[in-house]
Amino acid sequence: EGDRLLMAVQGTVGRPGSVTPSGKFTIYNKIKNKRRISQPDAGYPMAYWCEFKPAYGFHEGFVHSTPRTHGCIRLHREAAARLFALTRIGTPVR
Repeated sequence: EGDRLLMAVQGTVGRPGSVTPSGKFTIYNKIKNKRRISQPDAGYPMAYWCEFKPAYGFHEGFVHSTPRTHGCIRLHREAAARLFALTRIGTPVR
């Protein structure tokens, strides 16, 4: 917030071939109890969804020590819930 760090957490990013987008974005959609609807893994829970690019967002999920997602940023449940609470539509993402 301004120049003050509000949180730093471990997360998992996109694997090779499905990298997490980089650049300047904003949070434009938030859904507390989202479930994945695309294949594969239809129905996979992605709670605390904070979307910053179409089909890319921060959400709750298993956090691995190596890149393993389809491009989203997975966070531990507590971190995802806190990020969801801290962000608003329009929050910058870099």
